[in-house]
Amino acid sequence: MKTLTARAANIALEAAAPDWIELLPAGPVITGRDGRAWNLPDPQALIAAFAARNQPLVVDWEHASEHRALSVWTRPLRLD
Repeated sequence: MKTLTARAANIALEAAAPDWIELLPAGPVITGRDGRAWNLPDPQALIAAFAARNQPLVVDWEHASEHRALSVWTRPLRLD
């Protein structure tokens, strides 16, 4: 029988969440860690599409929202 040992890493974290996080690079070509790429020629149009829905964006870790309550809802989006 295999025995697994759990180890915890003590990491210094900030006391509060940041005001803003980057969801996607501005583009126009975005390349993922696995090498796949996609185009985002008009990032402002993407932000406008989310704003038109008038619903917050769900932030989901590993599809966890399929099995329990969501962790984060966010709005507004902005382009820097």
